[in-house]
Amino acid sequence: MNRELKGLINITIRLYGELRSSFSNKNSLILEVDENFKIIDLFNKLNLKQDDIFVTLVNGQAQNFQHTLKENDLVDIFPFLIGG
Repeated sequence: MNRELKGLINITIRLYGELRSSFSNKNSLILEVDENFKIIDLFNKLNLKQDDIFVTLVNGQAQNFQHTLKENDLVDIFPFLIGG
């Protein structure tokens, strides 16, 4: 059965700052997820806490946690910056 019949989509995730170190410093991850997958679902899948995230961009546009992801979306996740 192909992906479309199963209701699966591919998304690309890029993590920045300290978030990247949690994933072996990879520049990006490609995940296959269910259609209707939301940003909050992505955070849960990656074990990320909402309070640690400054902004999430989907295809260059800031989106809230309830935004539904689509096939081939590029998701950039930025943490709060700490330091001086």
